[in-house]
Amino acid sequence: MAHPDTAPRVSQPVALLAALLAAVVLWLSRDLIGVEVGVRLLLPALWLAVWTGACLSIGTWSLRFLLGRADQPTLVEVLATGAAILALAGALAATVGLLRPWLLQVTLAVAAIEGARLLWFIRRRPSLPPFVLGSAPALVLAAAGAVLLALTSAPPVMFDALNYHLAFPARWLSAGGFVEFPRHFFSYYPSAHGLLDAFALTTVGPWGANAIHWWFGAVAALAAAELGSHLGGRRAATWAAACFGLTPAVLEIAGCAIADLAVAAFAGAALVALSRRDGSMLGWRAAAVAGLLAGTAAATKYLALATVTLPVALALLVLVPRRRAAACAAFAAAAAIALAPWLGRNLTWTGNPVYPYLQTVFGGPPCERDLAAELSGTAQSPGAFRSALPRALTAPVVRIFAPLREGGLIGAHWLILVPVAVALRGLPRRRTVALWVAAGSAALAWGALVHFARFLIPAMVPAAALAGSAAAALTGSASRAVGRLFAVLLTGVLAWNATVSASAFNIDQLSVVTGQLTQREFVDRWVSYGPAIPAAEAAVPVDAVILLVAEPRSLYLDRAVLVEDPYRTPLLVELARGCRDPDELAQRVRALGATHVLVNTSEMDFFAGLRSLDDYWSDATSAERKLIESFLAGHVRPLLRTDRLLLGEMVVNATP
Repeated sequence: MAHPDTAPRVSQPVALLAALLAAVVLWLSRDLIGVEVGVRLLLPALWLAVWTGACLSIGTWSLRFLLGRADQPTLVEVLATGAAILALAGALAATVGLLRPWLLQVTLAVAAIEGARLLWFIRRRPSLPPFVLGSAPALVLAAAGAVLLALTSAPPVMFDALNYHLAFPARWLSAGGFVEFPRHFFSYYPSAHGLLDAFALTTVGPWGANAIHWWFGAVAALAAAELGSHLGGRRAATWAAACFGLTPAVLEIAGCAIADLAVAAFAGAALVALSRRDGSMLGWRAAAVAGLLAGTAAATKYLALATVTLPVALALLVLVPRRRAAACAAFAAAAAIALAPWLGRNLTWTGNPVYPYLQTVFGGPPCERDLAAELSGTAQSPGAFRSALPRALTAPVVRIFAPLREGGLIGAHWLILVPVAVALRGLPRRRTVALWVAAGSAALAWGALVHFARFLIPAMVPAAALAGSAAAALTGSASRAVGRLFAVLLTGVLAWNATVSASAFNIDQLSVVTGQLTQREFVDRWVSYGPAIPAAEAAVPVDAVILLVAEPRSLYLDRAVLVEDPYRTPLLVELARGCRDPDELAQRVRALGATHVLVNTSEMDFFAGLRSLDDYWSDATSAERKLIESFLAGHVRPLLRTDRLLLGEMVVNATP
């Protein structure tokens, strides 16, 4: 018997009554299941929706100006350009003392509203790379990305974020512009991403910077997919995104408020801006966009001059068959504009635009920055000049199996797929060569410098396009059995990579998000000076200045600080030289403006190791050591004392 093809129906009054009933039931159930966890899980997505809208609008109008209304940019170019323009505007505002929270809030709100308007009304929306959404690598990537995004609402605790990535933008916001810390060489580094994080600091708080870094990772994965689609279509694009996004080093830092994924996103977007056009259509305008993005990468991290700006410039030479001079001039000019505020700031402060580097050329205040010593301190010997090239050539393979501590993991899938990519046939020649040149030159520069895996991430964007094409070729083999075998193998390797996310740190982050651990407990567990944060807020006057000893991190300390980087001779040692007694040392410290002192003894061994010393006070004589001990014992009235922390008020003319 045939069944009639009917659908259940209700009248409109019944539907309205059902809606009213649902509202009443949910309201009465509000105390049965808490909504806090759901809200914390949704917050990163809501914040990034606002952030994406702002970058979308600014990027759209900027590219219309730079490329013309007839051009149809990709979503990667639009979002990265929007972020680059925001960073440049923030740098200019900080230069003239206009970096105010209210100004950033208004800018973000207006730009986000305009972004929503564009999405609603615009006919030609920015294009996404083609994906095979239901494929195994896409599903693994989406699952890993969703989990890591949910964790970003936990407070940032990574050392570098608390030391400078977030600490300095927080100080800039308080001062309304750039702040120089003469004894902290990181305060002279460019920090375009720090200005972007300032938007988070002024709206949702520090955790928003975690989400922004995750967002940059997503943009970089989209860039890898876009580049992969230029070589091998949808399947290559899908594998390229997975190869990049499921790299262990990417997963390990995705939710941390640092800079490396921002550098990768700008690098990838710059290459997309160059490679999506045929060589005959690639003019100075596209080169200028690529220069702006590559310059912003360098304005995010000095190292990107070698791993992004130069490699993208070399790719430009490959992709532009004619009028190279005009294209190169536009590229260089745009990159210089992105870097100009930072170079000008350092020139004003020190007379050296790239301080603390090239002091023999440009001069500047004395600095104990020694790159060779730092490389040795990371268990990476700089070696002799004649060994530099072999070291650079072998570094990617060596560091897959022997990674440096705290530098992340590269991942075995690169060693499986990149050799296969060398043997691929049928790819567009010019684009393929450009990607090999960009990836290879970036990897060589990385191999000659610091071998932290996360510093190699910018090179992984073009490499992922090549590796994705290799994966597409292997899984699309003429033999279905061979293709399925490689699909299972490669998906399994990428899923194995994703297990690095099951770390103790991420589990603690999950505990914060789900309410099993308070934010205060989380910070105290992962930040050694954590207990001093509430003590300083409660007991230290708002106009006080805290001298930080054996502690360069200042985020969450809502007071003015005297801070120094851990590579310098400790300030107390320098001040103790020539002092007759502890009271004179106290007067010298007070003359610098310090009213309070925070000492973190738990970090002293670590900081001594960074300078290849056995003891934090190794630079002091025995007499100077006793002088410092007497000063801390008799001229600092404790406000907080634990087995590793001393927070106290300075007392001048005290009796030791």
